Amino acid sequence: MKKYVVGIDVGGTFTDAVIYNEVDSTLHRTKVLTTAGDQSIGVLKAFQEFYKDLDIDSTEIRRFNHGYTVGINAALTRTGAKTGLLCTKGHREKLDSGGLDRPFDVNTLYNPYWQRPHQIRPIVPRRYRREIAERIREDGSVILSLSEEDVRREVEFLRSEGVESISICFINSYLAPKHEERVKEIVQEIFPEAYVQTSQIHPVAGELKRTWIVTLDAYCGPAINTYLQRLKFRMNEEISYNGEIFIMQMGGGLRTVETIVQAPVNTLQSGPVAGMLGSEYYSRSVLGGKDLVCFDVGGTSTDIGLVKENKADVTTDWELENSIPCGIPAVDVRSIGAGGGSLIIVDEMGSLRVGPESAGSKPGPACYRLGGIQPAVTDACVAMGLIQSELFLDGKMKLDKSLAIQALKNVGDKINMDPITLAQGAYEIVTLNIAEAIDKMLISKGLHPKGFSLMAFGAAGPMFAVNTARELSIPEVVVPYFPGGFAALGMLTSRLKAEHAMSPMEKLDAIGPDRLNALYKEIEESCIKDLEYQGVARKDIKLERIQCGMYQGQSWDQRVSVPVETYTEMNFHGLRKAFDDYYDTVFGYKAEEIPIFLTTIGAIAYGPEPKIQLPQIAAGTEKPPSDAIVFHRELFLDRKTYKEAPFYDRFKLKAGNQIHGPAVIDDHLSTIVVNEGAVASVDSYGNLIIKV
Repeated sequence: MKKYVVGIDVGGTFTDAVIYNEVDSTLHRTKVLTTAGDQSIGVLKAFQEFYKDLDIDSTEIRRFNHGYTVGINAALTRTGAKTGLLCTKGHREKLDSGGLDRPFDVNTLYNPYWQRPHQIRPIVPRRYRREIAERIREDGSVILSLSEEDVRREVEFLRSEGVESISICFINSYLAPKHEERVKEIVQEIFPEAYVQTSQIHPVAGELKRTWIVTLDAYCGPAINTYLQRLKFRMNEEISYNGEIFIMQMGGGLRTVETIVQAPVNTLQSGPVAGMLGSEYYSRSVLGGKDLVCFDVGGTSTDIGLVKENKADVTTDWELENSIPCGIPAVDVRSIGAGGGSLIIVDEMGSLRVGPESAGSKPGPACYRLGGIQPAVTDACVAMGLIQSELFLDGKMKLDKSLAIQALKNVGDKINMDPITLAQGAYEIVTLNIAEAIDKMLISKGLHPKGFSLMAFGAAGPMFAVNTARELSIPEVVVPYFPGGFAALGMLTSRLKAEHAMSPMEKLDAIGPDRLNALYKEIEESCIKDLEYQGVARKDIKLERIQCGMYQGQSWDQRVSVPVETYTEMNFHGLRKAFDDYYDTVFGYKAEEIPIFLTTIGAIAYGPEPKIQLPQIAAGTEKPPSDAIVFHRELFLDRKTYKEAPFYDRFKLKAGNQIHGPAVIDDHLSTIVVNEGAVASVDSYGNLIIKV
């Protein structure tokens, strides 16, 4: 009987996996080291762990939802395919020019020698950006016909240079794609072995973002598609699984492998997105609609996002690096280089710094005993006593505290600081870095921490949660039942999703209700057919609508949700009001006298929600059962020493129990720190609600 669904998230250090029994609503999880060279090895190892622990096989798996870091790793490390770009003549420098902004950093903002990341480490070197004579007007008509002679010459040049992948993006082709389509035909004719992509994967206005979307797809697509093919083959050959694999998209929601390979750029940032969708599920189904500031601390980075009114924030401004935008709609997850593997360094000025460099999974922190000699945040937490060797990863991986302390001593000696003080300093720096990143995100959205709860997950998130909440004056922390594999759980709570868009580039009033109805009908039908192709019945599809617009004369548009309805003269003004209200909320003003210029309209189609029911735990009293205490150990925290701090086994706690800090709660795959003065209460689902 096929009764299990599996979610697996590949992170920088660990691969997290969750399996859910749809018959009895039980959840199991595991965590294995990420196999960086071939992530499918770690994925199969996680499956094999489940098969061994639950005594099952592939015949009982109904579906598998998956997120990975193959694409973003290729982009960040510049190890993607050797890529060429065919662009409109005169637009060769677009990738280097970037936007008008610089990082708001004193070392960058006023530095006349600063260069954009793509100028220093180009994804497509200038030599491989080739100009084609052609031009389409802003109304979609042709000014200059396509020069097929130019196309053939430049494709032959790229082929002779050993280029593996070709991206095609012409000016205004979002209105009239015929030139791009013809060039793709020519490439496939004379260079059939090349991976080729056009900007029709997201045909909307905004030349910089659209050029980058197709370029990133061409650069990362071959690696992603190779990984997915290898994964399917190995799962079939080694564990006899030949069922469907669903892939998490950047914009949230799942797609089949067969449709993902048509535009793999949609999966650049899939793992952190799944954590946000898990937070959506928690807000909606468990926490009574609470607004959440979410942060996920893993081995390499900290990912931050918001859930408001049961929905994760979505943006079209996601950037791989400064001025390398990927303008497809993406769940707004912001990352900083702060994780368990972040290295603790004394810089050339003698200042203590943590990250963004990471020890990764190999050699990893010094305490892993895998050859690492530089101290990482995990080493600091081991030295402080927050992480105990016999509890780490449910006892499956032994840590060496002496190696952690020695590595810390090697760094501390440079600034006359003992290892424990250094460890606490590094812990505080990580906390402040996370709090600062959250504060910046809230300010950029015109929001205040008041009214939010802090949702902490990832293996290391709950270690920093209480202190982070205190820095931000957030009164409550929520630690979900499975923090160490929460992104994997988020994949199980996700549904199939398709999103399509077009760019009218007109004033809203000039479009009018009748034409807007016709445009939405067209793109909604595209979304519906997309999901039908992936196996969703039309009757089970739900639709949403968005509009991107701005006050006429501005340069940046805003994304606003609007109702799914037939627009008439009576309700059309509500679309205008949605923009005015958004501006008032985010920017503190609205200009009702200025027309709204509508850049893009989009439709989103969702498949049915999965029926995931979190198991409830047994009820108890306010006092935790005595057998929930594993031991008492020395703890260095908040610049104090606690000689006999209790360590609790989370899975022996009962609903209604309260734990007063200082204390540590072992989650088997995560560590939860309850600082002095904080009180953690256990709810009926086993979640910890910490009053800080």
